[in-house]
Amino acid sequence: MLSIAICDDQQDSLETIEEELHRSSKNLNVEIETHLYTDGNDMLELMKNNKDYFDVVFLDIDMPDMDGISYARSIKKKYPLSRIIFVSYRSDLVFDAIQVFPFSFVRKEKMNKELPMVLEEICELEKDKKKMLKINEQFSLPVNRICYIEKRGSYAHIYTENNVYKLRKSLSNIFDFMNSHFVYINKGTIVNMKYVNEYQKENII
Repeated sequence: MLSIAICDDQQDSLETIEEELHRSSKNLNVEIETHLYTDGNDMLELMKNNKDYFDVVFLDIDMPDMDGISYARSIKKKYPLSRIIFVSYRSDLVFDAIQVFPFSFVRKEKMNKELPMVLEEICELEKDKKKMLKINEQFSLPVNRICYIEKRGSYAHIYTENNVYKLRKSLSNIFDFMNSHFVYINKGTIVNMKYVNEYQKENII
């Protein structure tokens, strides 16, 4: 089941997004649970108190108290694996939204076409959570737990939140096995973008 939060200051938009999500989920044969918020602060408070966790968060960008980009930044600090999707009429704000590495951007005027495509992509990526990288004969590592991989000599050093593993393979061979969240940031390093909060010139946080 996917736990989904929808935050929009307009009640009618909330209901439209929720209706489209449930329609699309039925077509994809995927079970979802939706939580609606007209106030982003209520959603943040719930998440900060560790009372809930959302796999996916649909955010309006243009809201009265605080813009959706700021909400997204706060969510990513605590839950970097939550997928942020901006839903807005403001297509001119797409480039501003990129700074928080959203999963996608859905235009409200084209929601019935774009939202099902986004949900289908999320469902496909959820399947990747079952993908395992074989470290040795006795142990395989879930790909979604890998933060980044760094080449050192003959070994690839694989970093998770708590451990480092060594694998005698080339980065190119490992990269071929990774899902779409992994990218090269230089010739010797592969990063899982799900763990990236922001970048500052040559630094990635």
